Amino acid sequence: MGRILCVDDSIEFGIYLRSVLSEYDVVLASSLSEAFQLVKTGRDSFDLMILDVSFPDGNGVKSLETFKEHFNGKMTPIFMVTSD
Repeated sequence: MGRILCVDDSIEFGIYLRSVLSEYDVVLASSLSEAFQLVKTGRDSFDLMILDVSFPDGNGVKSLETFKEHFNGKMTPIFMVTSD
């Protein structure tokens, strides 16, 4: 089973994704800082990241490089979404 990190400040969207992608292990993070902690520790590895574009605590697009650095060289695909 693949692991997906869904980073979105809309809890409803995260719950929806978890139900649609029920065959995967979907981990939800509601802020960029929460997602950075999950990725930075290295305890969790993810096969895909679904990342919202805008957050109260930052910008998803501007955070791409930081996320890439913390994936420890693994080529994890990042899929950007927005409702704007």
